Amino acid sequence: MPSLPVTPRPLNHSERAVLEHILTSDLVGACALRSQLDRTEVVAVWAPGFPR
Repeated sequence: MPSLPVTPRPLNHSERAVLEHILTSDLVGACALRSQLDRTEVVAVWAPGFPR
């Protein structure tokens, strides 16, 4: 799906909460991904007119 680049920004509270919830699973590599949350940035958004 196409995305639109944006000026990189930190995750907002809701975005971070969703990722934290997903990463509570036993997913392989979840621990390493959790350790990267403080450095995670939003770099694109969905293109207008596409489902989210």
